[in-house]
Amino acid sequence: MYSFDDLVRFSSKILQAAGLNEEKASVIARLFVTADAMGHDTHGLKLVAFHMPDIEDGHMLLEGEPDVLQDRGATVVWDGKRLSGVWLAQKALSLAAERAKQYGTCSIAIQRAHHTGCLEAFLPELTEQGLIAMITNSVPASKLMAPFGGLDRALSTNPFAVGIPTGDVPILIDMSCTICAGTKIMRWVDEGKKTPGYWIQDAQGNLSNDPTILFSEPKGTLLPIGGHEYGHKGYNLALMVEALTQGLSGFGGADYSEHITPGSTNGGKADLSVDRLGPVFIQVTDPEAFLGLEAFERQTKHLVDSCKNSRPINENEPVRLPGTKGYLGLKRAKEVGLELYPGIMEDIIPIAERYGVELPDPLPGT
Repeated sequence: MYSFDDLVRFSSKILQAAGLNEEKASVIARLFVTADAMGHDTHGLKLVAFHMPDIEDGHMLLEGEPDVLQDRGATVVWDGKRLSGVWLAQKALSLAAERAKQYGTCSIAIQRAHHTGCLEAFLPELTEQGLIAMITNSVPASKLMAPFGGLDRALSTNPFAVGIPTGDVPILIDMSCTICAGTKIMRWVDEGKKTPGYWIQDAQGNLSNDPTILFSEPKGTLLPIGGHEYGHKGYNLALMVEALTQGLSGFGGADYSEHITPGSTNGGKADLSVDRLGPVFIQVTDPEAFLGLEAFERQTKHLVDSCKNSRPINENEPVRLPGTKGYLGLKRAKEVGLELYPGIMEDIIPIAERYGVELPDPLPGT
């Protein structure tokens, strides 16, 4: 188990040694560790190793600011120019929060952002200000999902997250439009495991729990939320996400001259990174511009209470709200420390040694 702050400093030093400035490295590192603390261990410090090839070969731009393509006050469009999607999203959310307090709401679309990491990790900072926040992104070159009723890949996993203040523990929704995230698939392939359910279809449309089907010819597809029977629901959400991200940013599948899909295995490990550039859409809303935060939280608190007071199917498993576990996990990690998923630190150690960055000390007694 490690101190939350020690892990942030450690990962920030690695990113700085690789060429990022202190401000960018600190933002990225904090959000990586936040993701681990919230339980998203495929989108936390694991991304230090995941992103390092792109950092070192120049695929991720390390210096500079996004170009402003459009600014109408309550709506903004940036060209991310291959800068870190984590840093860009945090910068955009800060601007959107400021503008939302002025205009009531602010929407920002970003084209050509590098990988954005864990979307839920961005939300607590906004909900603690009494703001509603939504963030979503897609990756046009990394398609894993077929349209409902189809066999050929046409859509990315299309994650989205929404933060809703309640006056207490916020509602934090974070999900992809596929049954699971692509990084989960990568982990199961790397660990030689099957998916928990029949979440994949092969090239002929047969259901499977073998994730390697996504990387061997002929390639299969990852099913949308709802699977074979009700997958129209995930398909509908995916269309919405791609319209918001790709349509409003002006960057998407139409910019690729050929159908590109995530390609192969790399030394036995899954590789979903043919091109990690993707558009991002962010929207922040201030309830004070409507009937006020007090009125808003009165309703959301009632909503939360109604759900939590519902009789549970299993009396040992009371009804929870989305994000509660992650939010309390983040609070606990900052107070008592964080235990990383097995293998994460082991993947980072060679990078730290290469750059001469000293490893953090585990907390006493752990």
